[in-house]
Amino acid sequence: MNNWEDQARHNQWVYGPHDYRTVEAERLAKEQRERDANWTQQLFDSSSSSGSSTNSNKVVCTELHSRGEMTTKLYHACHRYAQDNWTTQHFDGYHLWAVPLVRLMRRNSLARKMVKPIALLRAQHVAYASGLEHRYSMLAHLSCLTIDGVSRTIGRLVAFNLLKSRNYRELYDAA
Repeated sequence: MNNWEDQARHNQWVYGPHDYRTVEAERLAKEQRERDANWTQQLFDSSSSSGSSTNSNKVVCTELHSRGEMTTKLYHACHRYAQDNWTTQHFDGYHLWAVPLVRLMRRNSLARKMVKPIALLRAQHVAYASGLEHRYSMLAHLSCLTIDGVSRTIGRLVAFNLLKSRNYRELYDAA
């Protein structure tokens, strides 16, 4: 549901179904749905060309998506955001803490339930920053900044050989 659909519904209730304001709001709502569908299709195309979902660099999102706890739209938005905005340092740091976390999430449902809201908040902000979501959330923005910042800081420590790097593929090779 977006603002144009709400406006169209309001105009139809106030002015009637054939008023020019209602027709215009419905046209804008339809355009917005088409833009969202096209953008989502581009995400599917770009992610399918870069590999399957089990080879994703985003291990927490992949785990939640594979269990049906994250929508495909948010999952692909996160994947695309990471491809476009993250450096090698981000990925190295992210994998260092996320690979053990996903192992814990697989064994312990409480851990998964605790991680899920944070991951979904981050995904919501990524979708907002990409233009896929229309609502801004300061809490979602803060979670995104925190996760990205911590991952990059840990990745810098990996780059200076202060910490050992982890390969995310080990999660899927054993399965």
